[in-house]
Amino acid sequence: ANCKRESDRLALCSYHLCGQLLGGDVGSTVMFCNPPGTGELALDQDFLQTIHYPMLADEWPRTASIMEAGIAIVLKRLSICMSHVKAGEVVISVHRGELTAKNRSLIAKIRASNPTLISWNNVPDYFRPSEFFSLCKALSVPGLTLHRVCSMNWIQTCFGSHILDYPQEQRKQFVIEGANLMRE
Repeated sequence: ANCKRESDRLALCSYHLCGQLLGGDVGSTVMFCNPPGTGELALDQDFLQTIHYPMLADEWPRTASIMEAGIAIVLKRLSICMSHVKAGEVVISVHRGELTAKNRSLIAKIRASNPTLISWNNVPDYFRPSEFFSLCKALSVPGLTLHRVCSMNWIQTCFGSHILDYPQEQRKQFVIEGANLMRE
């Protein structure tokens, strides 16, 4: 994407400087708020990265800026999601807890919900493969649960997320463990 139009450049600058998306006087109260202990803000990412580029390219010419195009797409998606919730087709239940192998009650609660899909957005980045695959198995209902896994490119900023971060003598064992887990 390029930002040849002045309206695109101004909208992106406003968003990156104050976090403002949907108008208002003060900017986003959450974009730059980071609770203690949650790590650093990822200032090199924004909501436009959540949108499939062909969708953005299709919507962009009908709006005043790339930001308005992104907002329109997100609002359409939210509207579709809300209609599914209103129709009773989606059930949302929020639970708070730390998902570890030791938290058997949380694992049991999740498994008892008979999950058809578990989405692991960036979660694998914080576990060793053996720990992660053990959790997947513990949460799964055989023949029912599908796991969706995605990982960001943490290898540039998080030590231990790339095999080359470990001593050479450990690397072969990591590969063998990972291969064995995938076969199970």
